Amino acid sequence: MGVLPHVASHPLAQHFQSLGLGLQIAICLGGFIALSVVLNVASQMLPKDPTRPPLVFHWFPFIGSTITYGMDPPTFFRENRAKVRDARAPRHGAGLTVM
Repeated sequence: MGVLPHVASHPLAQHFQSLGLGLQIAICLGGFIALSVVLNVASQMLPKDPTRPPLVFHWFPFIGSTITYGMDPPTFFRENRAKVRDARAPRHGAGLTVM
């Protein structure tokens, strides 16, 4: 009496097994993409190390802000410069800031 036989006997698992292979692959791929987006956004929302440079918020991992930047680069830079400027400004008494 393990967990796997109990999960495999669940009606949702039985319905998934009755689907075609192509649909099973599509569901798994969609679930993987959704999970990666949720984990990526959650990792950006957690408090960061203040000594590290800030990240520009993005939804999809590895793609980042490429689409937003590609649609209108001047607006992208203007909006994100306002968010990042204070964090990257050299501070008196702080370590060497290289830009």
